[in-house]
Amino acid sequence: MHQLTFDTQSKSVFRRLSQKKQLQLMAFLSDLNFENTAQIGKFKRDDKTLYRLRWQDLRIYFECAKENLFVVHYLLPKHTWNDFLLRANLPIDEEAIEKDERFWQFLEKL
Repeated sequence: MHQLTFDTQSKSVFRRLSQKKQLQLMAFLSDLNFENTAQIGKFKRDDKTLYRLRWQDLRIYFECAKENLFVVHYLLPKHTWNDFLLRANLPIDEEAIEKDERFWQFLEKL
């Protein structure tokens, strides 16, 4: 069993989930097993090693801060612009992720 901490962006998305989905997500992350690494992606961003998991229609980005402590930085809907930018390690506006801006809103700002 792992201890979970949610960052600002992930906490706001987590609160919008139904109570049933919240409990399912907590159970999924708490029982996470690194022996089956096929389902877990790994990359570096801002001197942190982030792990990426797919769960239902969400992409979960987390860091192993200590043994048995996961810090969930991002919960992003699949196939979104923010998910792509984060995964591709491209420059990203953290405030835009927190606001969950969509692709077209992002382009309008350019």
